[in-house]
Order: sequence, then C-alpha cells, then structure tokens
Amino acid sequence: MYSFSYDHCAESLFKHDKGDLRSAEVRDQKTRARRNSRSHFFTVRSAFTLIELLVVIAIIGILMSLLLPAVQAVREAARRTHCKNNIRQVAIAAHMFHDSNERLPAGWIGDSVDNLPGWGWASKVLPFMEENNLYDTIDFKLAIDDPSNTSAVATLISTFKCPSDPAPEIVDLVPTVGNGGLPPPSILAGAPALAWSAPPSTYLVGRANYSGMFGTFEIEDDPDHGDGVFFRNSKVRFADILDGLSHTFLIGERTSDYGAMTWLGTIGWLDESMARVVGLADHAPNATGGHIDDFRSHHPSGANFAAADGSVHLINEAIDLEIYKAWATRWGREVADDF
Repeated sequence: MYSFSYDHCAESLFKHDKGDLRSAEVRDQKTRARRNSRSHFFTVRSAFTLIELLVVIAIIGILMSLLLPAVQAVREAARRTHCKNNIRQVAIAAHMFHDSNERLPAGWIGDSVDNLPGWGWASKVLPFMEENNLYDTIDFKLAIDDPSNTSAVATLISTFKCPSDPAPEIVDLVPTVGNGGLPPPSILAGAPALAWSAPPSTYLVGRANYSGMFGTFEIEDDPDHGDGVFFRNSKVRFADILDGLSHTFLIGERTSDYGAMTWLGTIGWLDESMARVVGLADHAPNATGGHIDDFRSHHPSGANFAAADGSVHLINEAIDLEIYKAWATRWGREVADDF
C-alpha cells in the first residue's frame, strides 16, 4: 500500500519550484540578450555612414541645379512683366500729353549749338504720370544742370525704371567733356545763351530705362530731323505718323551698360548727351558690341518697345534688321511686317 509522506511531497514541490526558477532565469537571460542585441543594433545605426551622407548631398545638389534655373526664370518673367507695365504707363502718359497739346512732346528742347536748356520728352509727361509735385519744382526755363534744379534731377521715378537693370537707381553721370572743360562754342563766340557752368566732378541723376525713338541714322548727323517720333524741338502729331500708330515705335528699352540713361534730357558738357534721352534702331536689340544709342535690355532674347498706339511688344534680338528699321520710322511708308 502506498503511504503518503509529507516529506516526499515537500521535496517534490521544492524540485518543481527550483525548475521553475531555472526556467525563469533562462528566460530572463534570453530577454536581456535580445534587449542587448537590439540596443547594440540601434547604437551602431544611430548615424548616417559617409557614403549615405555623400549620396544625400549629391541628390540635394542635383535637385538644386534643376530648381534654381526654374526659379530664376520665374523671377525674370515677373520682372519682364513689370517692365512691360512700366513702359505701357509711359506710353499712355505720352498719349495724354498729345491729347492735351495736339502733338507729342519734343525729343528735347534746345538751340542748335548747345542744346540748352535741354529738357527732354520724359520730363514733359510727368504731370500725366501723377508726378505733378516733381514737375512743379522744375524751372524749365533754366538749364538742366542749373543749381536750382539739383534736387529735381536727382529724383528716381520708379515708372521709368526696368527692374531687370542692376544699375544703381541714382547714377553719377561722371561727365566727359569734349571741349577741354571750356564753355560751349556759342558762349566763347559771345553769342547769347543760358547761363553755363563748368562740369562738376560728380553729377547725380535719377536713372531711366526708356528712351524715345529717334530713328535709324546717327543723331549727330541731323538732330533736328530724326525719322522717328522724337528729335530736337520735334512737334510730331499722330497724324504725321503715316506708317500707322500700331506699326511705329514710340519708346524703347535701354540699359546702363554703355552709359546711364536719364529722364531729364541733354546736358551740354555730357558725352553722348543726346543719346541719353533718345535711341536708334540701326542695330538690332541687344546687339553684340553695341553702342550707347542702341536699344537693349537685360531680358533674355530681346527688349520691350511701346508702339505709338500704346501696345507693348518684346522685340526679339534676332529680328530682321530691315523690319526693325521700318518700325522705327514714322513716315517711311514701308510695309512693316509683324515680328
């Protein structure tokens, strides 16, 4: 007969508990090992390797090289649109001057020797551009460089500025004197003329990027008879533009690359003074190796022009030169094709 023993039962329970303890210890060891393994793994992978870092940098560089031209193109498109709006506003102001005076303003006002007083077409349209206060400060009977006009001439008019031109807004004309620093010939000969002053060492003026169209031949050859719409003492009416308002350039875009342009007019002691206020169409826009009197811009492929009807066109630098010249004249009676 089997006899029950408390000692035997206790021993069995002790062995069972001891086995359980060993199993628990083994499980704990395995758990710690797994945790240590994970900890070791994550410790090793806590940073990029050099190769991974180089790959990321290369990808970022490729993306930047693809995106930057697109961003620059968008910005230039915005600047070009702003420029077109500005030149349109100037053309509208010229139209309003014509409505009030039954003619366009003179390219510049001056005598045949010294171009004095010299005030140009852009200064005359100021009242039609909401610049009445500035207009009222100018004494048009005196020369541009008369001390009484110093404040006015150094004024920047934002509508005359193309945002793509990186030149300073207020420019120093850095006068170049072609007469050895002497007064103009008429004054030396004793002829009556407005007060003349020797060129200063510096002369600050507000920059401009839009010039009137003189025509197709050199300004110095015959400044009083340009074949465009703006020349010395001109009084061109829309009725005189026989080629049609929509096929004749009124205003074109210029840069400061070959010399600063200005809205003021001509200044007697300044080199290429007449070319600072009117331009020529003897070379295509943005022509390589161009001259100060050429039309040009910092826009890719061409420059903005306003026709006499107020429309604005971006004229491609690859335009046929004969077509370009036809649009620059007011009564050549050419058959001017579209661009």
